Amino acid sequence: MMNGEGGVCSDISQIFSNFCVINDLKVKEWGLKSLSCDSQVSGGHSFNEVYCNEFQKWIMIDAAKSIFLYYSKKKLPLSTLEYIQLKEENKEIVIASIFTNKALNDANSNQIYLLSNSSPFVITNYDNKMYDYLFDKLDFFPESILHGILILIGKGYKFEFPKKN
Repeated sequence: MMNGEGGVCSDISQIFSNFCVINDLKVKEWGLKSLSCDSQVSGGHSFNEVYCNEFQKWIMIDAAKSIFLYYSKKKLPLSTLEYIQLKEENKEIVIASIFTNKALNDANSNQIYLLSNSSPFVITNYDNKMYDYLFDKLDFFPESILHGILILIGKGYKFEFPKKN
């Protein structure tokens, strides 16, 4: 997937989450609902937030794009809530590569995070054992039906949008 040979941002985000869990790191998976005229951006995007003990805060990381986001006047990566607030205040947000820690000018990342009208939401209520069990035992049903069953019994993913101040 890292070589562009399949997978999408949500796959990479889920794999990153699993690596964090295995390594006892607190992690959240976020989605970004984007409203844009650009068909490559419109729809959505997935990223993560991981708790950084060194900084004593949550920080956003987009593993699919290998980027962090910063407020132009500070040196620490942003949390998702900081990103939301700074974007609402029209403050300058900088996108930086996780490899070089230098500003990155990537048109697609700029469109997703800086230019589009977007709404971040955190994805919760993961129960992979339940998903694996149901999808294994009832694999003769279409996936959409299985997802519907999980939602009806309260075991489906939940999507929580941060409340405005």
